[in-house]
Amino acid sequence: MELTEKDRLGTRLLALNLRHFELNREMEQTQIRVRQLESEIEDARLAGFLGENGGDATSLTVALEAERAALERRKATVENVTEIRWKARVQHAVAGLKERKAAQERIDGVDDGSSEEPPSP
Repeated sequence: MELTEKDRLGTRLLALNLRHFELNREMEQTQIRVRQLESEIEDARLAGFLGENGGDATSLTVALEAERAALERRKATVENVTEIRWKARVQHAVAGLKERKAAQERIDGVDDGSSEEPPSP
């Protein structure tokens, strides 16, 4: 059995959906890490105000900025994959329409050829 264009596009769409899911999970994990670092920085600052040793807010701030940059890159990647996925959905739908139209034309061609009567003299 030969794969059709619609089958190929369907496979591509499935791969894009899986990648989109993975990227969303990574982005969610990065968002959680950003929130944790923000909380740790706030805890360190409060501990410093109270005269306790709550950790190094400076190193946490550097880590937070790195995580925020990673989050922005992931968001951009998710947006890009979302756009590509939308285009793939459209291509898949168009390929399905073309296949159905071609199948209908084949059926109509068979029907037209068998039901025609020769012209009468």
